[in-house]
Amino acid sequence: MSIFGDFFKKEAPLLGLQGSGGGLGFLAGRGGGSAGPLEITGANVISYSNSTHSYSLIFSTGSNSVSVNRGFVSEDEVEILLVAGGGGGGNQNWGATGGGGGGGVVFVPSSKGPEIITEPVTVAMYVGSAGPIGGAGGDTQISPAVGVTQLVARGGGAGAPGGGAGGPGGSGGGGQFNDSSGGAATQPSQNPGISGIHQFGYPGFQGSPNPTLTGGGGGGGGGGGPTTTVGFPGSAGVNIYPLSVEFMDTSFPTPIINSLGGYPGANPNFTYFGAGGAGGSRSRQYFGGQGGGGNGAEDPGGPSATQGASGRGGGGGGGAEDSGQRPSATGGTGCIIIRWRTPT
Repeated sequence: MSIFGDFFKKEAPLLGLQGSGGGLGFLAGRGGGSAGPLEITGANVISYSNSTHSYSLIFSTGSNSVSVNRGFVSEDEVEILLVAGGGGGGNQNWGATGGGGGGGVVFVPSSKGPEIITEPVTVAMYVGSAGPIGGAGGDTQISPAVGVTQLVARGGGAGAPGGGAGGPGGSGGGGQFNDSSGGAATQPSQNPGISGIHQFGYPGFQGSPNPTLTGGGGGGGGGGGPTTTVGFPGSAGVNIYPLSVEFMDTSFPTPIINSLGGYPGANPNFTYFGAGGAGGSRSRQYFGGQGGGGNGAEDPGGPSATQGASGRGGGGGGGAEDSGQRPSATGGTGCIIIRWRTPT
């Protein structure tokens, strides 16, 4: 088994990075200033340093209950990333289908982090599942409780089936090849009344019979439709780096870096999340969006569709022909990352 497999092995769908030590309780750091140490139980905490500061984080690709010993304060500099599951490529009745929409993305900057959890609390965190072929991705959320502000990232919309439009979702799925429209993006309207957070999701593209029977690409966190605009590649995910230049860099813990596709210098997709899958086609293969969108299938005789990237909420690629000759692919799972600063 690979190092990655050993590191992530678990008996139940708990938070990712349970580690080999077995203990779920962990002192999260010495931080919190006058508020005292911040302690989290129910999740494995990874601590690391870059050239200027020390940080701790949790990384979840499953679901679990996490207990916090006190409310967050400004000295903690808490940042939170929620990525929903990506939608699957369209279910094929006939013809080329649309690519799945990327999972919706929510980023909470450090200026807003202290308002998310304000009291000692146990809070349920759910990470969105991968969308099946023809289905939407699962939602990722931090559930409401006393002292907790609910946050929801909506699962990506399904790619269009034969003869239909793309499904709505965090980012919308792509339309079927016969001029069917893409799906609407629902993420921008989520979490009403919460100011100061960043939300990302765009509509899917319309498919077209010209030049040769191609499904529309799924929308992504970084771009997409209007739903009646023709487009075949998947849309790019949102780049988290400009929102927080230190949130994801080469100092990030190696197991997380590896699980998300490698170091930034070696993989330009590293800081992108919620990419759309490409539509299937009879003329050529179209590629998924930057950050883990699945590639569309090509028929006859071309490549098969590929799955959206797991942990990144990528939409699955669309299929190219009926009768299962070049089927669509599933989306990818989402994630939750919570990072905070600890004193040196």
